[in-house]
Amino acid sequence: MELVQKKENLELEQAAVDHMFAICQEFSCDRKTILLALSGGGSPKNVYNLFSQQVSPDVARNIHVLQVDERVVDYEDQNSNQRMIRQSCKELFQKGASFFPMQVQDAEGLAQYEQRIAHYAENPRVVPALVFLGMGADGHTASIFPTSTEDQNPTKTNYVFKTDREYVQYVRVSLTFRGLFWFKKAILFAPGQEKKEMLGKVCDKANEDSYPIARVLHQHSAVSVYASQ
Repeated sequence: MELVQKKENLELEQAAVDHMFAICQEFSCDRKTILLALSGGGSPKNVYNLFSQQVSPDVARNIHVLQVDERVVDYEDQNSNQRMIRQSCKELFQKGASFFPMQVQDAEGLAQYEQRIAHYAENPRVVPALVFLGMGADGHTASIFPTSTEDQNPTKTNYVFKTDREYVQYVRVSLTFRGLFWFKKAILFAPGQEKKEMLGKVCDKANEDSYPIARVLHQHSAVSVYASQ
């Protein structure tokens, strides 16, 4: 686990963007499809916007964007992660990147997303390059919460799941732990002084089984944390 800390938000955002560039460059040399899974929330908006502005069209055309998770709301709802990603990555998609949002309104949409990821996993021309994650105040990541039971089975073989109840007001669809670990690189973007206490807890290996994001930090083979100094 790599920890990167900056005093200023813009410095931290640019550092995360530079890392995203490096990952894309690492896997784009032979024109393979580069998969990026992006989380929602407010914290990463400017990171996505900066990345979209600075990435070249040659690289953008090889990028396919997936969602880490989604609330079961209308796609144009202000709380829709899909809406946020479309807005923040507008320039990225204009440069030729493809977006495959979670269609979460029914079981058929969930099954189709599972099938899409499974097809990617079978294709040697596709690289699951990066999953970009956030962290909630309770230590959740994606839509895997400390109190959830839907994705606690380590032998689960699917890539996505739907919660069987509301978490923070919404039923949700999310990548499973298997889905998160499938990506070769992981970034946790956790800016702000209000996240320092929880970050200290989840970086402690003793809490690996207590918080979903701690499990990612200590079990993923290549994770970097971007946090305020």
